[in-house]
Amino acid sequence: TNEAAKKPPGGVSVSALKGGRGADFEGKAGVLRGAPEKTFLKKALPFVFDERDFVSYGEVARYVLIKGNCIFVFAEETDMAPLYAIPLEDLKAILEDPKKPDPMSVTISPTSAGNRTK
Repeated sequence: TNEAAKKPPGGVSVSALKGGRGADFEGKAGVLRGAPEKTFLKKALPFVFDERDFVSYGEVARYVLIKGNCIFVFAEETDMAPLYAIPLEDLKAILEDPKKPDPMSVTISPTSAGNRTK
């Protein structure tokens, strides 16, 4: 959630965060900071639009590093400081019912070109 994302102190690079012990996980991942804002038409006429917003992986691809109970989100691995950090201690994973999706959820297309098949 937006409330959980906090701006970390500047100047903490990926290599500095790894330190001598490394990271619990690091790599590219699709990350959204909150759900995309719905337009007036999507709010007024929800039956016309899909229940979920769709974004391409390329739009939300970030470099993430998980260390301990915190996710550090960088635009690129070479950045000198993360965009923000997400503390994990108060969060829990919830399995979404695909037949009744949460209106705040977003579908991320697995390709960077959007929802097109070849």
